[in-house]
Amino acid sequence: MLKTALESTELLHEPPGLLNRRLTTFTFSKKGNHATVNIIGCFQLEPVVGSFKFVRGTIRVGSKNFTVYDRQAMDGMPTKEITEETCIVLLDEDRSSCQEGTAIIVNNTTELLSFWNEQLKL
Repeated sequence: MLKTALESTELLHEPPGLLNRRLTTFTFSKKGNHATVNIIGCFQLEPVVGSFKFVRGTIRVGSKNFTVYDRQAMDGMPTKEITEETCIVLLDEDRSSCQEGTAIIVNNTTELLSFWNEQLKL
């Protein structure tokens, strides 16, 4: 039987203090064959208690709250370890009328560049 990231027995319980670090955060927007990437700062990743393992936490950027997802964990693989090189990519930052947004966690800038390249091909 295929294991999914939605199984409630696999809720994420990070060790205390692990999520309490500031992570470099980027925006990504695509228009046609062109992409715009901006570094918007370092933000605190706040834990979400009792959430599924693919929801790594939330960050607050201005008045907007972003839920941070782990794409690797969504595919049923182990969650990414949060390190000094971990980055966050805001996926729908341009939807300014919404109070909530979506973001993903990436291991480092190499994975970040791979993600952008992948998005440009779509």
